[in-house]
Amino acid sequence: ISPFLTKLAQRLGKPKEELCIWDPYYCAGQVKVHLKKMGFKNVVNENKDFYALIDNDDLPPFDVLMTSPPYSRDHIERCMEFAVDSGKPFFLLMPQYVHRKAYYDALVRGCHPFFMYPKKDYVYYAHHGGRKDNTKVPCRHFMRDGKCRLGDACQFLHGQAALDYDPSSQRPPPATSPDGSKALTAVTPFKSIWHLHFATQGANDKLFTWAVHKLRKGASVLVRSAAELPLPS
Repeated sequence: ISPFLTKLAQRLGKPKEELCIWDPYYCAGQVKVHLKKMGFKNVVNENKDFYALIDNDDLPPFDVLMTSPPYSRDHIERCMEFAVDSGKPFFLLMPQYVHRKAYYDALVRGCHPFFMYPKKDYVYYAHHGGRKDNTKVPCRHFMRDGKCRLGDACQFLHGQAALDYDPSSQRPPPATSPDGSKALTAVTPFKSIWHLHFATQGANDKLFTWAVHKLRKGASVLVRSAAELPLPS
């Protein structure tokens, strides 16, 4: 995501160190550390209630909203609604099933964001076993379609338990155990996709064309419309 942040800073006439990036979901509070390593030092990521800030009109100044909202309850919809209404650029990392939600098309109408996803999927790790041994996560079919053909026979989370699940509230473990003696097993129920919007459709078109040319040998895939994204399995 760094090249897009750098390009946005250039468009705004700012050095990258001054680009104000706001991530309203605090999670483990590590986003400042990671972005600082990439040269972005003006990052707002505080342990505050995002929705209370909106309600109280107490928003920090920012140039771009960059975040991955919790995948539970209505966080994605509320985050998207704010991002679109703000009129500012936004870079949102969200699950691939969001494009099938009833609210999605209505929210992004007029924005026309483009999309980026890694050739090698982002991976969540479990301390032991595979998905069959780590069933305390949402059923991918329930989250995508609101139902599961297995019904009560499915071992994964459904209903309110699935909606309340928040993977971003826990820091993922390393790919090996702390002593390095045991490999951890990947548990990844869906792809995560960046939604990139530079405030206007014209800017999106130009930045997409630039990115396809400049980043064609990179580790990510760029597509212009949601219809080109891979379908959930």
